[in-house]
Amino acid sequence: MKAIIHIGDIKTGTTSVQHFLNMNKDKITKQGYFVNNSALLNKRHSGLYAYSMDNKRIKNNVRKIWNIQTNKDLLKFRKKFEKLLELELSTLPDSSNVIFSYEMLLWLNKKEINYLKSLLNQFFTEFSIIVYIRRQDLSTLSSFGQMVKIGRSDIDYFYKSVDQFDYFTALKNWSDEFGFDNINVEVFESKRLYKNDLLKDFSKKCKLDITKLIVTEKVNKGLNEQAILFLIEYNKYLEVNNKISINRGKLIKILQNKYVGKSRFVTRNKAIDYYSKFKDINSDILTYFFPERQLLFNSNFDSYPEYESDLYKLNVEDSIQIFAHLWSARK
Repeated sequence: MKAIIHIGDIKTGTTSVQHFLNMNKDKITKQGYFVNNSALLNKRHSGLYAYSMDNKRIKNNVRKIWNIQTNKDLLKFRKKFEKLLELELSTLPDSSNVIFSYEMLLWLNKKEINYLKSLLNQFFTEFSIIVYIRRQDLSTLSSFGQMVKIGRSDIDYFYKSVDQFDYFTALKNWSDEFGFDNINVEVFESKRLYKNDLLKDFSKKCKLDITKLIVTEKVNKGLNEQAILFLIEYNKYLEVNNKISINRGKLIKILQNKYVGKSRFVTRNKAIDYYSKFKDINSDILTYFFPERQLLFNSNFDSYPEYESDLYKLNVEDSIQIFAHLWSARK
């Protein structure tokens, strides 16, 4: 039996992949593929992450959504999870391909990955690790937008440090534990994806016949500067709880109907300066995982404004326009 584990990264279309898999659960079964249920919550296999994290990380938000608040809860969860996983997999043919997808798995440390592999070794004889990485400045800005969506208003645009974004160490940890030949790394850029499409690329890596599946539109679309800056002001008057509530989820969907787009909050030079901090890390990735390529990421920064004066600034008129849009969409 083979485990196909899609480990991220965040802001590389993982939500779209997860939505695609869940939309096609029954259809991919006919091709010998199964979307795991034991670790699944809200279309994500966050159960693997909750299971694998070190015992000291008991207060992690992912564990919280799995109702794990104490070490006793964790022990109980792990025992139950192991039994459910065993029961589910025992019903599948030995030739099955079982798919897992969760974007935070990439950032498990080496000890945690080893713990996860020890669990999976009980059931699987083959592994395929699929991971997409994105240029750090673009990923961080996109993550910033996501943080604003869930209620934050107090973080910097480039809030992730080099240590928090060490792709090479993260990828090497997975490669060391599961084997270099079993990890499939790709850059999240259109020209690097099969037929310039994420879902087609993911399906090809899994060896799924996408022509027989439902291809969904992109989900979790990014908001433009106008909407993000409006939300920052909006968030200042609301409690921050680091999750998208039902009401906030509705708010975001309404904004996504009109204010989708790229958000560039810094000048070109600032973006280049931030990206340059990852020069050594990216060089190591290129040498180790892509020795045939000359560049890891596209080095074009033209999407950023050149001058501070070119940056969008939220004004009263635009704020009223957004408020009117929200008001007209209320039910």
